[in-house]
Amino acid sequence: MQAVEFMSEITKQGELPVPRHLAKNLPPAKKVRVIVLFPSDENEDADWSRLTAEQFLAGYAPGDAVYDQVEMGKTVRGPRNGKGFARFPAESPPTKKKFPDHAARLKKIFGQKRLSRSEILGATQGREK
Repeated sequence: MQAVEFMSEITKQGELPVPRHLAKNLPPAKKVRVIVLFPSDENEDADWSRLTAEQFLAGYAPGDAVYDQVEMGKTVRGPRNGKGFARFPAESPPTKKKFPDHAARLKKIFGQKRLSRSEILGATQGREK
């Protein structure tokens, strides 16, 4: 069985049109199963959110609580034998990036000489460190 999903609007005559690009790929003169989804009330979003949370928490086993205890730099102990089975390293502080000192480089190359941008670009093209 194959499935096709599309949005449509029920006409005033009570018909549910199928988009042409999909209708031409459907088998002619065969029965099809149709499922129509439509909003039932304003609380539908809240109901879906509640159901999702319930389903998620239903899959949460007591053994999963070990992940709630994890702190960076700590060893996690197993529930059965009490031995450590994982160690999470402490976060290292972000390192500062060292940016090149363009002014010092230009001074090293050209000294005190004043050059225009085009002269600098022309003179430095193809140079490496």
